Amino acid sequence: MGGSKLNKIEDTKPYQHEEVYLSDFIKTITYYKGTVTLITLVIFIVSLIYLYFTPAQYEAYATIKTRQNPIVNNNRDYDPISSIFSQSLSTNIEQEMSILQSFYINKKAIEKINMGTQFFIKNGYKEDEIFKYPPIAISDIKILNDKIIGHKIKLTSLKSGFSIDYDKDNYHQTFEYHKSIKTPYFTCSIKKNENFNHPIYFKLNGNSRNIYEKIIKKRLKISKLNDNVSIIKITYQDNSRNRALTYINTLIDVYIQDNIVNKSKQNTKLLKFINRQLQSVGEKLKESELKLQHYRERHNVIESTSQSRLLLERLNSIEVQLAQSDIKIELIRNLNLFLENRVNLASTIPILNELREEPTLQLIDTLNQLELQKHTLHSELTDRHPEMITLRQRILLIKQKLNQNILNIIQNIKNERVNLLKQKESDEERIKKLPKKEKEIVELQRNYNVNSQMYSYLLTKESENSINKVATISDFQLLDKAYSDTRPIKPKKLLTVMASLIFGLLLGSYIAYLRHTTNRYILNVKEIKKQSHLPLYMIFQKAKYRNSLRKLSTILQFTMQKENSKTILITSQKANQQKFILDIGNTFQSLFYKILIIDCNPYDKEINNYKIKSKEKNVYKTDSKYIDILLIKNSNSSQSNHFLYKNFKDILTQVESQYDYIIINPLPLSISPRNFHIMQFMGINFIIIEQAQTTKLFLKDLSSMLIEYPYDNIKLIFKT
Repeated sequence: MGGSKLNKIEDTKPYQHEEVYLSDFIKTITYYKGTVTLITLVIFIVSLIYLYFTPAQYEAYATIKTRQNPIVNNNRDYDPISSIFSQSLSTNIEQEMSILQSFYINKKAIEKINMGTQFFIKNGYKEDEIFKYPPIAISDIKILNDKIIGHKIKLTSLKSGFSIDYDKDNYHQTFEYHKSIKTPYFTCSIKKNENFNHPIYFKLNGNSRNIYEKIIKKRLKISKLNDNVSIIKITYQDNSRNRALTYINTLIDVYIQDNIVNKSKQNTKLLKFINRQLQSVGEKLKESELKLQHYRERHNVIESTSQSRLLLERLNSIEVQLAQSDIKIELIRNLNLFLENRVNLASTIPILNELREEPTLQLIDTLNQLELQKHTLHSELTDRHPEMITLRQRILLIKQKLNQNILNIIQNIKNERVNLLKQKESDEERIKKLPKKEKEIVELQRNYNVNSQMYSYLLTKESENSINKVATISDFQLLDKAYSDTRPIKPKKLLTVMASLIFGLLLGSYIAYLRHTTNRYILNVKEIKKQSHLPLYMIFQKAKYRNSLRKLSTILQFTMQKENSKTILITSQKANQQKFILDIGNTFQSLFYKILIIDCNPYDKEINNYKIKSKEKNVYKTDSKYIDILLIKNSNSSQSNHFLYKNFKDILTQVESQYDYIIINPLPLSISPRNFHIMQFMGINFIIIEQAQTTKLFLKDLSSMLIEYPYDNIKLIFKT
């Protein structure tokens, strides 16, 4: 009769849910709306707390433009000194971006703004920073214990001085204003700018390196505005809008001034070089002029012949080229010195441009980038790290190539000088063949002309360099000063609130659905209808127990009269219905109906619920004269049920005429599936579904089993 299937109905077995549709999901969420609302509210409150305590963060940005690279002069007869005076050095935008990000430049900005201290004031439950005009000023700071860096220290103003508290170590000490103070963590001098009644909190950020590594490096971003233009965008984020603006403007000012200072130093070095050359050439010019004048006076010679003048012009040109080649060699040797000392590499670029030394220019650019990369990685990696070792090897290789290229340039200039000397020697041989007086006047005139031309050339360059030194301009132009919106970029309050509400709803819905799918028990009428096709007789509310009991009795009496039957079977998944059955019997006996309760449950604790008074034959008398109990009691529960099923008709025949109603309480369905056998003889069969106690699997499998027992007198009572 299908008993093997019902034997599988156990509380411990999980409920296997079917495919879930959107409508089912919505119904489930609606049922757990309290859970969803609570979770959404909690997350919403957490988001408000987060927004309250999270300091606002502002973003400021500015743009600067780099000058274009100079056009390489392909003229072989270039001016070596003029090339140095070029204000438009070859600028590598990636290199400049790295410099702006480097500690070298940022250190100067940090020191100008004085970012070593920060001041805060309590505002409700949070702390607000005071960037401008703090009530106190701290100077001459010396950190004695690094653990104090980045932690807030409380300063309370007293009548005669102030106190300092450091909660982490329970440190408390009083001091006087405008005097040097010493604590276990730092020494400094604190000045009072104005009176204040509330405590001030301050934070020491350490030295410039600490500030750069822990604060600036994380907030500063350098990027190209566009790949097609040489414009750099500088972005900085800070909790103080004013400080963000101040820092970017200061950084750009420091960067541009540093560029001007470097170029001014370069001009100063060149001016000294020119002055030395002027002094030397000037002395030679005076000497050659005096010799020429004395010779003319002694020999009464004013002009040379046309042949000698032609030779003189050629020799003058050669002498000027030789003099300029000397300057070339000296300058290029200085370049080599710069390369060896890694100082001012940018100053080598104009000369190399004029010399059309593109390979050398590329090597210098590569060397600059490698050096910057090495500087950046040095704060993160040790010297023994493979990446650092590879970088050093590449830098060494580039230096070797650069040194070789410089030597090759010098050698080329020397070769040109050899050719010039050969031409000079040839012309001088021709001069020797001239008449004695003409030869002498040509030699004197030649020396004078060469020195005169070189002196004029150097005077011109001295004037140009003096002007350039005064009017030195940066290679960078500020396009947009630092700008910041008055609204913070973080946290985004409206977005955070909306996201918290959406997330709360989603999380609450998920948890509600999870509770639903993992809950093994019947919780509501909808779940009953979903799991079973059996009709729901009524909903019995435990909270309104007496009212529900009277309602059940009224409906039950009407049903029994209609069906002309007096037998009722009440069962459930668990054996805990004795009190409920007895209470139903009491409602009947109040109308003077004679009731017999047949109970197959063998346990004494359940029997005591009936308040048995005496026994006549097999029937027990209770306190109520209208209710009797027939206990089919055996040491084994299954034998009790077996006895009931085997003798059921005989029992009914014996007692049916003596009672108005007979209520049968068999063993639970989860223990004995034979209940289905006797249900066919009952006027009505009630299966009790108890909220949060009856499993979904029980109800589902029960419906499956009833396919074999298609009785129309089986009803469900849902006890909530």
